[in-house]
Amino acid sequence: MKKAKIVLWIGVALLLIGAVIFGVSFALSGFDFQFLSNVKTVTKRFEENADNPIQSIVIDFDNAEIEVRVQDDIDTLTIEYPQAQNKKGENISEIKVEETDGKISIVESYKTHINLFAWNFKAPTLVVYLPQERVYALDLQTTTGAIRLGNGNLSVSKITLKATTGMIATKDCTISSAGEAHFETTTGIVSVGELSAQTVVLETTTGHLTAHKTIVAEISVSLKTTTGSIETLNTITANTVAASATTGNLKIVAEIYANAITLATTTGDLNARIGGKKADYSILVAHSTGDSNVSEQTGGTKTLNVSCTTGDIYVTFTE
Repeated sequence: MKKAKIVLWIGVALLLIGAVIFGVSFALSGFDFQFLSNVKTVTKRFEENADNPIQSIVIDFDNAEIEVRVQDDIDTLTIEYPQAQNKKGENISEIKVEETDGKISIVESYKTHINLFAWNFKAPTLVVYLPQERVYALDLQTTTGAIRLGNGNLSVSKITLKATTGMIATKDCTISSAGEAHFETTTGIVSVGELSAQTVVLETTTGHLTAHKTIVAEISVSLKTTTGSIETLNTITANTVAASATTGNLKIVAEIYANAITLATTTGDLNARIGGKKADYSILVAHSTGDSNVSEQTGGTKTLNVSCTTGDIYVTFTE
């Protein structure tokens, strides 16, 4: 019994010594979690062939921060993407690169049978360099990591950005899409700048959604969050506009100009500014608990539907 106690105390002492060594080493690394990783990345490169111009870009990575940079000093598309490797230099992810009929597709998947012992605490960066004067269709997706569009004016035929764990940030980029613009996160915020398209869909599951600049759509704008708030800081113009939050506030700071407007929140306050006169709208109100400054009316050529279960409603008009 005495020997067992001695062995136990020796084990505890070694454990404490190991914890101290780890703490000191981690502190010396600047508390950088990448220090704990046993995965390294090698940067690979795709360059567009001028004789076979690319029109559509599809990127789908399990683990990557995706950055899009619009540049006026290049003529061809370039994509720099990370290849994950273990310390032995063996690939632990499979990357499939396909180029067919004007479309480049770069898709990553991890080899699950060896991924159990691969720890990477920081998502590597994938960079898409776009020529300023070219128009592409963009479909960018990442499971772990953010998607960021940098400064500049981006013209696309359509654009889809999806991040599972990470944010979508286009605040400093002006985007013009001939088709749909669809931005979606599961766990992460959506922060957008100036945006124009035929249809606009901005959606989060757990995270806030903020529109910092003007949004213009020929057909419709849809803003949706489940657990989070929606805030628009500049005007939205479309034929139809819908904004909804399950648990969170709606804060429409600047005006909405549309023929049909639907605003709804289950648990949260609803504040909105609507373009035009109140008399322009036929108004429907669904409200359970809280104060409201708007009531139902008929006779307008446009429609405004406002719904709030638990929270206050405050709606104003520009005229």
